[in-house]
Formats: sequence, structure tokens, C-alpha cells
Amino acid sequence: MISEYRKVNGNKDATPNTITYNSVLDAHARRGDIEGAKFVWEMMKEDFNAGNTNGAVPNIRTYNILIGAYAKSSNDRSNSPNEAELLLKEMLHLYSKEELDEGPDTITYSGVINCWAKSDRPESPQRALEILKAMAAGAATNEKIRPNTITYAAVMDAHARQGDIEGANEVWEMMKEDFNSGNTNAKPNLTTYNILIDAHAKSGHENAPSEVEKILSEINHRKDNGQLPEGPDKITYKSLIMCLEKYEGTEDRVRAFKMEASKKK
Repeated sequence: MISEYRKVNGNKDATPNTITYNSVLDAHARRGDIEGAKFVWEMMKEDFNAGNTNGAVPNIRTYNILIGAYAKSSNDRSNSPNEAELLLKEMLHLYSKEELDEGPDTITYSGVINCWAKSDRPESPQRALEILKAMAAGAATNEKIRPNTITYAAVMDAHARQGDIEGANEVWEMMKEDFNSGNTNAKPNLTTYNILIDAHAKSGHENAPSEVEKILSEINHRKDNGQLPEGPDKITYKSLIMCLEKYEGTEDRVRAFKMEASKKK
């Protein structure tokens, strides 16, 4: 493809480089256009294999952009999660052979996790959790792959989508332990609390109403102590209402939450 372009245009100096390819890849990735992104990826590899070893060498940003494209195109019918995970394994292999300057980082792993989380496949929560645990284990010797709040939230959400409160709680405890051990990038935020409430709401467990009330109390307590920059928002109350409406004897609390939700922007 590239060679034909040069032939037609008669300009051997018209050689795309890594920045060029990454820019075009990113344009497709932002739109979730995985087919377009894969086409550019194949062009880049062809150019590299044809001899443009300095100008068209894939780097960590190239892989991260492509994995991000898979995440945006992921659904329960696509093969995006497996494809994204294959890219992660390819990066690890190339880096071990010193054919890639940098190995996967937190963005890489989080992108693959996000891809699984969005796919809504039955195996998604477990696959996302396995990758998270691999990150956590590797972070002991490589700070570049240490999970952050976004990473934990994505894995929690994979469990929450399926009403798996036990799995969501496991990730929640991992996150708090990581934060308390010094990983300030894993600080729980309102989003993670909202995901936890959503997991309880979808779980159908009989203790869900009391558990979400405890979470709400913790949110308010941490907000009052300055540990959270914001208190419950519209999403919080929406999840609380969705949870409590399924149980008898919660009518007063549901009305109170609807009133609070109406005050939020």
C-alpha cells in the first residue's frame, strides 16, 4: 500500500513515520472505528517490514491507541476483548526480546480491562479480574503497571453489570488495600462508590437495601471529613432508588432519595 503510494506520487521521501501513523490511528480510534484503525495498523507493519525500520516502528502509544479502539468497539458479539489481550501479549513478547523500547504500562492494561468490562460477556468479570491481579503482582517490581482508580473502577463495573456483588466487593477491598499501602493513584472516588451501589442494586440480595445505606453514609462521612471532594450526585441517588424500589418497606426512603435527586444538576 505504502510502496504503491510512493510509486504513484514519484516521491521516495514521502515516508510516513510513527507519529504520522499514530495520528491516523488515533483519528479512527476516537470514533470507535476498529476496521479503519486495523487498516492503518496493517499499513504501518507493512511499511516497517518493507524497510522503514526507523520511521514506522510501532511504539507503546501505537499499541495503546489500538487497544483503545478495540475498547470503544467492544460488545458481547465482537472479538475485541480477545484481540486487545493478544496485543498485550504481543507487547510483552516483543519487549522481552528487546524489539519494543517500552513494555505495557497502566494505560495498556487498563485498556484491555476496559475492553473486557464493556463486552458484557459471561466471562468478562473474571478475565478483567485476572488481568488486574497480574498488574498488581507485576507492580511490585514495575511501577509503570500499577493499577489506578480508573483500572479498579473498570473491573468493579464488569462485576456490577452482572450483579456480582461478591466480585465487586473483592475488587473494592483490593483497591482500598492498595491505596492504604501507599498507591495514592488508587484512591476511591465517588464513581467507585456509585459502581458499588449499582452492584448491590443488581445483585438481588436481601441485604442490598441496608448495604447501600451504609455506602451512602460512608460517602457523606468522607465528604464531611474532606476525604471526598463531592458528596452523592444524581447517579448515586438513581442507583439507590433502583435498588430500594425492589424491596418492600422502603417507600419513604425512595421518596426522600427522589427529592434529593431532583436537587442535583
